[in-house]
Amino acid sequence: MSKKDLDSVELPHVEERLRRIQIMMERTEKIAQTGSWEWDAINDIVTWSKETYRFFGRDPALGVPNLEGQKELYTPEDTQRLFETVAKAMADGQPYDIELCGVRPNGEKRYCHILGFPERDETGRIVRLAGSLQDITDRKKTQEDLRRSQHQYRLLIDSLPGAAVLLFDHEFRFQVAGGEEISNNGFDKSQIEGRTLAEAFPEDVVKLFAPLYAKALAGGVTEFEHHYKNFYYDQRVVPVRDEQGHIVAGMHLSNNITDRKLAEQALSEANESLERRVAERTHELVEARNQAEAANIAKSAFLANMSHEIRTPLNAINGMCFLARRSGVTPQQAQYLDQANAACAHLLAIISDILDLSRIESGKLAFDEVEVDVGKLAAEVMVMLVDSAQTKRLQLVNDIQFIPHRLTGDATRIKQAMLNYLSNAIKFSDKGCITLRSRVVEDWRDHVLVRFEVQDQGIGIPAEALVRLFTPFEQADNSMTR
Repeated sequence: MSKKDLDSVELPHVEERLRRIQIMMERTEKIAQTGSWEWDAINDIVTWSKETYRFFGRDPALGVPNLEGQKELYTPEDTQRLFETVAKAMADGQPYDIELCGVRPNGEKRYCHILGFPERDETGRIVRLAGSLQDITDRKKTQEDLRRSQHQYRLLIDSLPGAAVLLFDHEFRFQVAGGEEISNNGFDKSQIEGRTLAEAFPEDVVKLFAPLYAKALAGGVTEFEHHYKNFYYDQRVVPVRDEQGHIVAGMHLSNNITDRKLAEQALSEANESLERRVAERTHELVEARNQAEAANIAKSAFLANMSHEIRTPLNAINGMCFLARRSGVTPQQAQYLDQANAACAHLLAIISDILDLSRIESGKLAFDEVEVDVGKLAAEVMVMLVDSAQTKRLQLVNDIQFIPHRLTGDATRIKQAMLNYLSNAIKFSDKGCITLRSRVVEDWRDHVLVRFEVQDQGIGIPAEALVRLFTPFEQADNSMTR
């Protein structure tokens, strides 16, 4: 086979391979969003790949503008930058790397990353520039959104009083640093962002937080209070997740709680001081109460003893009056002796009451255990008071319910209580009737509970005085005239 025949056979095969290679290159450019270009500096001819046409939104049928026509492809500012970069590359023969903002015919702006490489001929003269153009619009938009978000995030965290916020990646490198507490502790936010934990902070801080950062990036959460440089902080280290739940970063939040801690300490100290003062005052009051009780007991004992001492001569006076009357006296002398005898009897009754009160206060009052007939006691009391009731035209009513016989108790005290209540009723009543009443409240096998009542139609007792009525030595009216 001749050489001519061989060429006719291989040429279609080579052309097909070149076409396939061209298709693969175009597909690769489309996937990578990266086109190619070339500028023939000698003839001022620019050549683009299909992806470059797509980036600028131009119809390949319209061709490619020359270097001067490139001005309509970019913003005015970036056109100036491009021409300065090309001039420099043509002068020094060095490759260049530049990002530009392109403008499509419809006014849409797209961003590209351009790499340019000068090419020389055999004489060393630069005759051509060739390179690539990558569409980075989406990346630029993402970067701009991220920058805007970070700016807004910084504004937010910088507005937080008494706080510091640090956002770090998997290398413990800080992406964002904000909050007034950073500067309050002598750190500069600009010297933290972009640096790792070990580069930005002292060794003691690194030693404390490095394990916590690792824990947060593994999904753990740490919360604790920390004392640092005379300040108290509420520390919180947490993971940051994306929409799919993947951990993309960690966040360190530090809140200054010094004022709160100092207030708590002050309150605790105040409470301790108050408790000490209360304990001391309580001890003083207990001592005072014990002294008062001791004095009261001594007084009661003194009154009890004095009552006995006073009753003895009074009984002697009564006896002498009786003997003098029997020895024969004139009527006037008899009257004097009767008055003296009545005065002694009255004084003895007062002293007996004082003696009873003293016994109660000193705890020495004992009740008798004798047989008691309640009905008989009530009848005797009625007989003793009937004259005083009739004098005031009052009716006495005996309403004593049947009480079991053969009861034991202190008949004298029961009779004394009946007399006191009925006497008061007669004293403070001007009309109507006065009733002495008794009822069995409880009846057990070996004892009974009896309720005694005295009802009258007298002046009564004001409601506000009832609460004081049964306190020691208390009456509804304690005035001197009363």
